[in-house]
Amino acid sequence: MASKLLDRLRRSIFKEGEFHVDADDTDDFPESSELEDDTDNVSSRLSGTLCFEGDGVLDSEDAGETSGPDSDLDCFAESVDNACGSTDISPTGPTLKGSSMLTVPMNFAAETIGKRSRAFEQYLSHLHSMAEVRASPAFLEFFYLGELRSGQMLVRSGRSEEALDTLINALHLQEKLDSPHKNHRLFTLSAVVSCYQELERLNEAQEHCERALNKLVPSMDMQKIQQKQLHPLLVPLLQANIWLCWKISKDKRRWEAMLHEIQELGIDLENQPDLKECIVKETLLESEG
Repeated sequence: MASKLLDRLRRSIFKEGEFHVDADDTDDFPESSELEDDTDNVSSRLSGTLCFEGDGVLDSEDAGETSGPDSDLDCFAESVDNACGSTDISPTGPTLKGSSMLTVPMNFAAETIGKRSRAFEQYLSHLHSMAEVRASPAFLEFFYLGELRSGQMLVRSGRSEEALDTLINALHLQEKLDSPHKNHRLFTLSAVVSCYQELERLNEAQEHCERALNKLVPSMDMQKIQQKQLHPLLVPLLQANIWLCWKISKDKRRWEAMLHEIQELGIDLENQPDLKECIVKETLLESEG
């Protein structure tokens, strides 16, 4: 195959009429005979090393016998390109065009999205109707407990404004879900009070402090109070609320009387931690009631 290609290449170079060499003048140009010998040697050396699959290109050219000095060179280059470039590098596996990808699943219609949204809402409502689900750690963690921990970390680092946004959102979620975990809601309200105090937004701080006390006081058991088993946030909330009422010129007598009753039971009020210290040290548990 290689000798055939080289022979055609040689014929195209030394065609009659383009390079006239007389038989008698071969002695004057010994290089021509040496060139022929070299090409013969090259063809013999390459005949055992070059191999091109398929003779279709050469056979078709033999039939037509194209003319012109460049036709054979083009054929040779094209043959080499075809042989070397026969490897298929196209990506394997099924491909899907963009338009087909949008039309085949049929998941992007507004009607379909609306139906699935309503179905998902109904499913969540069904889950929320079960008390054991609402009280489960996974449910709490999914909805608000993670945000409570994030807010607590922000309070510890002194980033009160960022903590306030996180805690307010967690508080709204607890109220909408009607969470049975009262301690979580009480902690959230207390943390919000602490953030408002740090930001010097005293009216909002007092409002949330009073909300926390109203949730805590009705649930207090007098027997536990007499046994000095107070909720750890009760005294800090009372002290904070009395101070806030004084700062915003609001009546504080009710809360002062309650704090006085606690003091008469022998509970030391001087060594009680402040509200922020309680928030920072609190450990949030999924099972708190």
